[in-house]
Amino acid sequence: MPDFKFSDFAQTTLSAATNKADGTRILVQKLESVVDYLQSPGSGPDATTKKEADMPIFFQALSNSSYDPISRISIPRPRVLPADLEDGRPGREYQYSLVRDGEFLDGLGCYGSETTIGKGAAREWAYTIDGGMNT
Repeated sequence: MPDFKFSDFAQTTLSAATNKADGTRILVQKLESVVDYLQSPGSGPDATTKKEADMPIFFQALSNSSYDPISRISIPRPRVLPADLEDGRPGREYQYSLVRDGEFLDGLGCYGSETTIGKGAAREWAYTIDGGMNT
């Protein structure tokens, strides 16, 4: 298994970020400054911890949710609601909860779309989540 590098993960994840107001992609300099910040002391839960050290990724499937045994955080199936996307198309709003030991910690909402592929019993649904974020 290749070594996991937080900077590679963060750059890959954030490189798709766009400015919600005008749709422009995140600038390389802005991306680098965000990754630098996440790797600096104080970006984590206290004044000395780096966010990268606070973010091990080890989620696994567990009874209709994703579960990380290191942080004990689970992410149950999202609540999915109809929504109107910015371009006027009908879409979906996905509402995720972050839960630890049965206690709600935080939530995440994002938009996306749903497409049906095929017909009859052979049809499938493809779900897309918009990964854009404000820059």
